[in-house]
Amino acid sequence: MERVAVTGSTGYIGTHLVEALLKRGSIVYPIGRDYRTVECDVVYHLACPSGTSFIENNTLDVMDIILDGTRKALAICPTAKFINASSLGAETIDNTKQGAYNVAKRCMEIYISQSGTTSLNYRLPSVYGPGMQDDKFVKKCIDGRASYPTT
Repeated sequence: MERVAVTGSTGYIGTHLVEALLKRGSIVYPIGRDYRTVECDVVYHLACPSGTSFIENNTLDVMDIILDGTRKALAICPTAKFINASSLGAETIDNTKQGAYNVAKRCMEIYISQSGTTSLNYRLPSVYGPGMQDDKFVKKCIDGRASYPTT
């Protein structure tokens, strides 16, 4: 039986992912702000500040939350496969408040890639607000197919 930890388990994607994982028989450890350690096979790192107004009004805090949360998520179970949700904006860097968010997301991706952890990174389009799109990763989370590929 697969053991799965999910950060951001109370968010839009996380709630659907947890429900789908439970339906397929996985043991799920929802991870809150405490970022406790658990023995698991996979860690889904979905936790992230969201909402345009929050990002606009708390830019430096958002950057700290993204980077600190990533370090803590990697420590949940260092031997687990790590599936990360990033942002399409990580490829667009500019000197704006949204650009700062994008920089933090890109730094998160680099941090994970340099950690030595077996990982997958998904860049999601905007999940909230105008321009929200259906994304393969979001859809896979909602119907429980966003698992680490077996070879």
